[in-house]
Amino acid sequence: MQEIKPINIMNKFSLFNELWTPKIIGELNNQYVKICKLKDDFVWHSHKNEDELFLVFKGTLVIDFRNQKTMTELENIFISVGFKIISKRNITKQVLEALDMINESKKEKINQLVPKSIRRSFETFAGVQGTPVYQAFVEERLQYYCYQLKKIS
Repeated sequence: MQEIKPINIMNKFSLFNELWTPKIIGELNNQYVKICKLKDDFVWHSHKNEDELFLVFKGTLVIDFRNQKTMTELENIFISVGFKIISKRNITKQVLEALDMINESKKEKINQLVPKSIRRSFETFAGVQGTPVYQAFVEERLQYYCYQLKKIS
């Protein structure tokens, strides 16, 4: 069995400044252990043969799941690891109101920072008015929920 040596993760973070550039700092169970500095929005993706762990050292990470299948799976995971769902509220209306409030600034930022050929994809992901994602929220085909969970013994 290979010896597992401790790694000072904060020291590893101090060795680079680049954003969105994962750095391999070790290997465990035939999987790489990577760290990365992030800023602003992260486009969700998946890796077929890998798991990902998001451990936040500084700041806040918000993960946005949008489809009912994923939400049901997530609820089952919460329950299976000992959480009780205390409340579940549909907050789609409030999210739409927030999207409306920041619509113009999002479009402006996308126009400034994103190449023209892929702007529509960014607008759709961001839920800009007039996009399929925004319309799906309006028609309640996509919904946002706020969960309150309690760890049970």
